[in-house]
Amino acid sequence: MHAHTPSTAQRRVLVLLAAECDGEHVVRELSAHGHAHTGIRVIAPLVGSRLNHFLFGDEHASRPAAEHRLSEAIDAFYRHGIEVTGGTGDSSPLQALEDEIVVFHPDELVIVLHPTSDREWFERHLPEDAVAKFGLPVTVVDAVPVEVHETA
Repeated sequence: MHAHTPSTAQRRVLVLLAAECDGEHVVRELSAHGHAHTGIRVIAPLVGSRLNHFLFGDEHASRPAAEHRLSEAIDAFYRHGIEVTGGTGDSSPLQALEDEIVVFHPDELVIVLHPTSDREWFERHLPEDAVAKFGLPVTVVDAVPVEVHETA
């Protein structure tokens, strides 16, 4: 008996937004990988600075940034007519993935990170750790910096 591999139309993809990103870029990257017609769930972990994370457990301070990342991505999916669900997650990206995996049951993980040279402390080995822990295929998407619009 062969294991059933879902077709692209049936695949469930869990997207972890570990970095501030351009939602349009994330949608384009997922569409380029054939994920436009999949079940997509987006999760934004409550990550913050390393010092605050270890000293204060800075969930409260990290929530607005995580909610902003999530909102930007979900809005971009909707603008392209792609149904998506989402939420914020644990301050540990691996724990945030694990929490979602047990309820969403994805076929693949997509992790949005800073470009390699700019990776934050919690991103350093995240893709490799996710593969080792969950045994799912992982696609890494480099975040594109969000443009800052200054007002005079």
